[in-house]
Amino acid sequence: AAGSVTGIKVKNVNTGCISSAADCSVSDCTASRTMDTAETLNVEKVMEKPTSVKAFPNPFKNSINFVVEVPESGEGSLDVMNMFGQKVKTIFKGTFKEGKNTYEVNLPSHQSSTLIYILNIGDKRLTGKLIQM
Repeated sequence: AAGSVTGIKVKNVNTGCISSAADCSVSDCTASRTMDTAETLNVEKVMEKPTSVKAFPNPFKNSINFVVEVPESGEGSLDVMNMFGQKVKTIFKGTFKEGKNTYEVNLPSHQSSTLIYILNIGDKRLTGKLIQM
């Protein structure tokens, strides 16, 4: 059923052997063998949430909220740039904690302008457009 997690899948990257999601002791391998502790295992998280950024309200006047969700902690930054590629403000730089990270930011009032936010975390980069009124 939706929302229920019964286990994880474990994959031996050397042999391609994948365990059952409900019972990791049962596998779909044709031959039975004992794994060497030196073998590399690839563990897939079930229903992992993707990295995301929400900015609201958008359009905004001078105050905007960011909600950054990350599946695991990691080093990164969240910056706001103008359309000329110049940094307007660094919202956050450091270690994003796993889960929700929230930021309320005041940006100097300008005439109506279009801004871009850029989230860099690990090997991921997410961008979005902001409208300042």
